[in-house]
Amino acid sequence: MLVDRRDELGRARTQTVNRLHRLLLELFPSGAKKFLSATQARALVATVRPRDIVGKTRRRLAVELITELETIDRKIKAADKDLRELVIARGSTLLDLHGVVGCILFDSKKAAGKTSMEAMRALKRRLSNVVYARMLADRRPAYPPSESPLDIKGSHGSALGAIA
Repeated sequence: MLVDRRDELGRARTQTVNRLHRLLLELFPSGAKKFLSATQARALVATVRPRDIVGKTRRRLAVELITELETIDRKIKAADKDLRELVIARGSTLLDLHGVVGCILFDSKKAAGKTSMEAMRALKRRLSNVVYARMLADRRPAYPPSESPLDIKGSHGSALGAIA
């Protein structure tokens, strides 16, 4: 559930950034740089002084998108914290993925021509997939129904099976 929420927030952030870039392209002839933080975007929009109503509307929409982006970033940070706490509470060693295995994955993505941000995103995606798979595995029963030590009609000669 947390992993799905984190993925949804990531998609929402991507959509918001794409809309913001489209607006910035209309406000600035050259647009904005590819990787733009909310703080950088806010500083960039502050330099624009549109004179017509269309420009003012675009600027207002850009400010709204920047605010939305900041909200999404806060939610992503909280979701990451919740996931990290969940993994620690479960006593899992999945955080070791950021160690040696994480470095190998990160380095392979960089070697494939990805940017550092894209490689880190792939590492986080991999971590969330591993956490989710581990959570599903933890939900499965330790024994199949026919082998349960408490199974009265079991064929394995348990103490309770001998009584029945």
